[in-house]
Amino acid sequence: HRYLFMGDGGTGKSTCLIAMYEKSLRAYADHRFRTNTGAECLWKISAIELSNQFRLWEINKVKTDKERSENTAVTLPPVITVEKIRAAVRARLRPRIFIEELDKFKLDSEFQKRQFHNILEALEANDGQIIATSNLDRGSLETELGSQYAEAIIRRISGEPKGILINFSTGEIVKNIPSENGDGIGAAPATLEPKNMH
Repeated sequence: HRYLFMGDGGTGKSTCLIAMYEKSLRAYADHRFRTNTGAECLWKISAIELSNQFRLWEINKVKTDKERSENTAVTLPPVITVEKIRAAVRARLRPRIFIEELDKFKLDSEFQKRQFHNILEALEANDGQIIATSNLDRGSLETELGSQYAEAIIRRISGEPKGILINFSTGEIVKNIPSENGDGIGAAPATLEPKNMH
């Protein structure tokens, strides 16, 4: 499942995200030890750090070859890219992304918005998982993320077919999990059970 945890500070959103990340990390570490695989499939990062990485990557991409050769600093790709997600899938691993404070995402350009949108698309296409937290409610989060991509971003995290939105301040739970009878209502698991890593 995919989760979007919303609510005021101190309500337990990050605690749940970290617990889910730790459980997935332990399963991945065990799999990596047994199979000696080198492929990445887990990423945990704050939204503001990821947006900063997108920004630096964009600046580097628009530089000319001459400017790059004169600049000794090396700009690495963002920690999460579509290529890394695809590499995880090729290694038969499920990609999982854990993003803290989604409301602090600063998508300042079309390039950055497109990069994040493409990451979410790649996750969705490959049965990946994303878990994110936000200190803002849905309406305020949409405003922060911007009108063009906000709805798509929120839908890809908490919408059908496997999304769950939990508001830790109000106790509201919106489950977008198809049930066996097809009515779109399903039960949210109490804990995240990671699938086999292979």
